[in-house]
Amino acid sequence: MLRVRIIAPFELRVQRLAETLSARGSERVSPRTAAQIVRRGDGQKAGRMRYLFDVDLHDPALYDVMINMGVLSQGAAVSLLADLLRRSEFAPSETGRQLVADRALTSRVEVALATYPETRHHRIRIDAKEGVVTLEVPSAVDPDVATTVARDIWGVRDVKIRQVDIPVPPFIV
Repeated sequence: MLRVRIIAPFELRVQRLAETLSARGSERVSPRTAAQIVRRGDGQKAGRMRYLFDVDLHDPALYDVMINMGVLSQGAAVSLLADLLRRSEFAPSETGRQLVADRALTSRVEVALATYPETRHHRIRIDAKEGVVTLEVPSAVDPDVATTVARDIWGVRDVKIRQVDIPVPPFIV
């Protein structure tokens, strides 16, 4: 499995976004508006990676290759990646495929629980391994509801529940 991060200088991303949005609409998008959109998107991506995988998006150790689009053209980046993917060391292993499948299933279950009315206000820890999903459910959540929501997700073969007591923090004056 090849893990790639594609980056570009902030100013270049703002310029490209402003050009793209201006070309699509009837009005010109200002660089200031484009900068706000890029900053908000960067924050959302970093937050999603922290929430879903508990990792820092900017940690270079997460990636095999980082490509700076401020230096390379799009064609050069595509050629580089195509050449790397032909190498045997980046051929997907069964372990790698299963890891990706487990993470994707965990993510689908997290989204379902986070959007379901009876579970969305509770922190439920989710672990998926080969279709078996384990939920750490706080005692305030009905385990049958959490199980039903998880079972409805494509790829879930079985659901295991572990009820946990989450202490209520003391009232602070």
